[in-house]
Amino acid sequence: FSSWAYFNTFYNAQEYFEKAEKQRLEKAGETIPPAAIDAYGKVIDKSQYVMDKYPDSKYAEKSLMLIGKSRFHRKEYRIAETVFKQYMETYADNVDQAEYWMALCKWKLGKPQPALDVLQSMLEIAADHDFISSIHLSIAEIQLDIENPKEALEHLVLAAETNNDRDERGQIYFRIADLAYQSG
Repeated sequence: FSSWAYFNTFYNAQEYFEKAEKQRLEKAGETIPPAAIDAYGKVIDKSQYVMDKYPDSKYAEKSLMLIGKSRFHRKEYRIAETVFKQYMETYADNVDQAEYWMALCKWKLGKPQPALDVLQSMLEIAADHDFISSIHLSIAEIQLDIENPKEALEHLVLAAETNNDRDERGQIYFRIADLAYQSG
């Protein structure tokens, strides 16, 4: 019964996360909708329950990552950074995602160059095409934030070239076209 309970709780957390992500992505570039903020809060609550009640379960690692991502999207960057540090200490064998999210936290906390440095070094060792695409997209976002559209455009093109998802690739090409149009 207890294994079913923590699976169900984790599954619910994952469902809320996917719902929040969909709502957030639909409003890309705009303020995150209150419903998404609320859903991320539910992700945090349910994932924390798994962490507290079933810390040795196979879902604990994924739950901790969901907590960190949800904190990040709720703009709780310092808390998210702490969660990702905890993740790296606890799951030292699998730190790529946590390092990636820590870099994003640095950027949002006003340290774009250290974030870019970390992401650039991650590109040199990353092997998964979708992860490489995510890194390029994040570098592009940071470059746009620091008003370097030429560099952002280069990374958007690289993100599109390495992305395996047709829909995501289409969205990236749309952003490329939009950025090129804005640049005149």
